[in-house]
Amino acid sequence: MKAIKFFTVALAAVAMISCNPAKGPVDPVIKPTVPEVAATEGAFTVVWNAVDYSECNGLVFAGNYNGYDTKAENMAAFEKIEGYTNWYKVVIPVGDLTQLEGKPCALASDGTFPANWDHQWIGSEEKPCELLQGPGEFQVEYSTETKLIVPEAGAVTFVKSYGFKVDPCIEEPSYDITFNVTLTQALDETHDVYVVGDFVKDAWTPAAYKMTRVDETHFTATVEAKIGREYKYVADAEKMITGEDGTEVAAGWYFDLAAAPEEGKDCSSKGANSTISDITINDEVYGFLHLNAEECAPEIVEGEMWIKCAGNAWTATQMTQVDDNTYTYETTIADAKNIGANVGPSAEVMDWYALENTEGFVVDDAVVYTFTVEPAALTIAKK
Repeated sequence: MKAIKFFTVALAAVAMISCNPAKGPVDPVIKPTVPEVAATEGAFTVVWNAVDYSECNGLVFAGNYNGYDTKAENMAAFEKIEGYTNWYKVVIPVGDLTQLEGKPCALASDGTFPANWDHQWIGSEEKPCELLQGPGEFQVEYSTETKLIVPEAGAVTFVKSYGFKVDPCIEEPSYDITFNVTLTQALDETHDVYVVGDFVKDAWTPAAYKMTRVDETHFTATVEAKIGREYKYVADAEKMITGEDGTEVAAGWYFDLAAAPEEGKDCSSKGANSTISDITINDEVYGFLHLNAEECAPEIVEGEMWIKCAGNAWTATQMTQVDDNTYTYETTIADAKNIGANVGPSAEVMDWYALENTEGFVVDDAVVYTFTVEPAALTIAKK
């Protein structure tokens, strides 16, 4: 009886369904994988899929459109694309740019841009940055850091990345890091040693953290810092020295860390930064430039003379040759900052160096930079 009752109910259900009028097929709404974003004439449009972002702070594009100005209020901000998870768009007017260069980044929790650039997107061998659609290419810097180059405006460039150099949405713990350093060459009591680095307070300030002298070869200091940040040692950071203009200034980086001489040499180059890997650091240091280590003479290289600076969005400009050993560059007063020079066969083959003479002199409404090189060859000293 139970089986018959069930069969009867089933037939009734089929009958009810068959009596309903047919509504016809309904096409499902399928959302495109990549958002539909229209190009803006006279502007670069970048659409970024920040896969691992947790929407904790603002996102910006740091680049050449403003001379790499990292004041948050002067940076182009990404806007969230509604209806999509972790998709963002930024539109940057062309201005004087021939191409857009830069890096998508996140702001810090206080709304500022981190001076150490730790919140930039980052590509790795396992999960590299991806160009999904539109014009663009990547330039890898420092192994994993990636610069985006957009060669043309009026189109939309779609990119994708996994993760940041340091995750902006995870509060990094800080620790009291103890630095213990052993000098291979003793320093008497007239000299001091300082530890300097990307610390929680007074980051990269040479004279902020003077180390406690244990004896002539051992020094120690405890500083609040975060694991994975960079540091190094300098000497006599507060000592007064005579500057190029004849006035006395604090030494700062003058007595910088010196690397041990290479095999076959008796001179040193500037020592590299180290990375904080634990709460206790034990280092051995060879010496300090201008103090107990002889600095190697600059390496001489040859090629054409090019120059770039922050004020012209780091665009390479060939300098004007005045005679066999003098080259000039003229620009507006506003451009007179952060000068770098290139020696190479062309602007495409660049090996950029910082220049000591970055002040120039004013001629009417322009600033003229003049650099003298060795006669009969276009050369510049590599710092």
